[in-house]
Amino acid sequence: MAALLELGFWFRGGIGYGKYYGDISNSRISMVSEGLVEAVELEEKKAIYPRIILSSKVLTKMYDEARDLYQQ
Repeated sequence: MAALLELGFWFRGGIGYGKYYGDISNSRISMVSEGLVEAVELEEKKAIYPRIILSSKVLTKMYDEARDLYQQ
């Protein structure tokens, strides 16, 4: 991301986490996702300036995964 910022590309968005359903048929993609809805809401309401925001669900999932790695 830093390399793209140096080239003048700025980012604004959100990353969410949740249940997902996807289907590909006849070259069409359909997707329903709690995480996608959460990401769009973060981007629209919180990421006012160029930045990427992680939802609290993403942070919790990352923390849990990291903790599990070190407890093995």
